[in-house]
Amino acid sequence: MDGGADAMSLPVAAPSGLPEPAPLAYVGPGPGTTRMQRLAILVALLVGSWVALQLFASVLLHFVASAATAYFVDPTASRLTRLGMPRGPAFGFLGVLLAVPMAAVIGVLCRFWLRRYLRSPLYLEPPSRQEREP
Repeated sequence: MDGGADAMSLPVAAPSGLPEPAPLAYVGPGPGTTRMQRLAILVALLVGSWVALQLFASVLLHFVASAATAYFVDPTASRLTRLGMPRGPAFGFLGVLLAVPMAAVIGVLCRFWLRRYLRSPLYLEPPSRQEREP
């Protein structure tokens, strides 16, 4: 940059007619907090995070799986785009490349588990009426 000024020190003018934005307030522990107070804040944040993970675990799995898939598929789709393939068909092509083997694996596992269940005592020896009715 010219004159040695870096991007963080450049003044930003508010557009005319709009009020100046309020300065950001510091939200962290103040200089007067003790080590025990900081430790209590840390423990509260960890416990709160753990509770949030437990509450939203069933929903978060889908978001994490989607993020991981996008993380691994995006570079390949970008490479196909650079080779001249439009991005939509590139993702569709990669989706087919991922979905077909995954469907085959799921099919094999389902057949394996079905055979195992049909040979298990749970299927072969159903509980008698006396065991079912209290």
